[in-house]
Amino acid sequence: MAVLFAYGNGMDREDKSVEHVVKGHKVKALVAKQGAGCLYKAHHRDGDEPILLFTLQYDTVNHGPVTETFFERLDQLDDLKVHHVAEVEESGLTDEKRPFFITPFRDLQPLSPEPFKNDEGQSDPIKTLTFVRHIAQTLLITNQHGLVHYNLRPSNIFLNKLNNPFITDLAVPPFSSPTAA
Repeated sequence: MAVLFAYGNGMDREDKSVEHVVKGHKVKALVAKQGAGCLYKAHHRDGDEPILLFTLQYDTVNHGPVTETFFERLDQLDDLKVHHVAEVEESGLTDEKRPFFITPFRDLQPLSPEPFKNDEGQSDPIKTLTFVRHIAQTLLITNQHGLVHYNLRPSNIFLNKLNNPFITDLAVPPFSSPTAA
């Protein structure tokens, strides 16, 4: 893992630099560190509309093929318009040449077990299996188009207000680096 330098507002070194270089979008907080990337809660440059900003970590800057593959995968996802994959509103490079994309916030929340419990607080198999079916269908469609998720885990999945799952990092290509965990 990369060594991070904490700031008073809970943002690490990567957060602080992103705040000033992502085309005017204001980063508010780190939501999740996801393998090779970081997901931030931010506000759109044209107002207070909440967005999610995903960027690859610093060590990807020197991996030219990773950057190219990231943008190719974003284009494929945009063409596919898969329902449970975070929509790409904007993409590009930060001043440090870190690839990023922005998705509308849609009130996404990190995955937790609460939405899958019944009134008695027990795990509800129907709710759980519905969630798993959505994820499996999404991966089936994307895999058929060569977009394999290389690091699927709970921190890569978010839920909207209706508890529908969204995978946030399907654009991340596979590669080995000290910070990709």
